[in-house]
Amino acid sequence: MNWKINQITNKRYNKMTKADIVNEISKSTGVEKAAVLETVEKFMEVVKDSLANGENVYLRGFGSFIVKVRSEKTARKTVAKQIASFGSCKLRISGILAKRYCNRTVETVLFAKRLHVLLLS
Repeated sequence: MNWKINQITNKRYNKMTKADIVNEISKSTGVEKAAVLETVEKFMEVVKDSLANGENVYLRGFGSFIVKVRSEKTARKTVAKQIASFGSCKLRISGILAKRYCNRTVETVLFAKRLHVLLLS
């Protein structure tokens, strides 16, 4: 696991990369890293293809990748500019994961994500 420093708050926080995931799985199962990497890559490819096709991905105990299509709309703050419809994807973590590891409920996590997005925009 790597440490990263937030440029705004100067606080350290954990991050886990794909290489870290491959190393952890390889250590715990005894399978060589090349085979684990191939499996992780294939898993990610299947998830990406499903999302690109507009299919939701549900992983029980982890969360759901939900695809939403935003409809076409007219921008308000510019001169009558049309914004085309577009797709967006969000991860909604499961209640089990929220309670067990984040020490929060799903509603709290969703509120925190919305607040974070509002603060960044």
